Amino acid sequence: MAFTCKFVIVLAAIFMGLIAYVSGDARIINNVCSKTTVASYCHKCFGMYRRSSHEDVKALGRTSIDCASQQSLNTMELEGKFVVNVTNYAVKNAYVDCSLKLYFGDHKITTALQSWQNARYADAGRP
Repeated sequence: MAFTCKFVIVLAAIFMGLIAYVSGDARIINNVCSKTTVASYCHKCFGMYRRSSHEDVKALGRTSIDCASQQSLNTMELEGKFVVNVTNYAVKNAYVDCSLKLYFGDHKITTALQSWQNARYADAGRP
């Protein structure tokens, strides 16, 4: 069970890593995505935001944080579906522990997005 928890946390961290690599304007989305752990997800996310190809670095940063936030929510939803069917107390506790860690991680993403939207860019990158 500890392996599953670590896997979920690593998966969430991979997608949160999208936040760190926005370093230019829309013309270098390929460069940005190539530096992420899961480049295909990065491209998919920026592709969902049609406006991405016309955005400046500030808007791309917001889009990147939005992408990480959405993936975090998806991961928490998936983890929630697993915990519902668990009957073993120890396993359920491990899932609850993972859930709490995912929740706090998502809270940090939300805080980063709020900082970014309020033009506090340095705060958006703080742990």
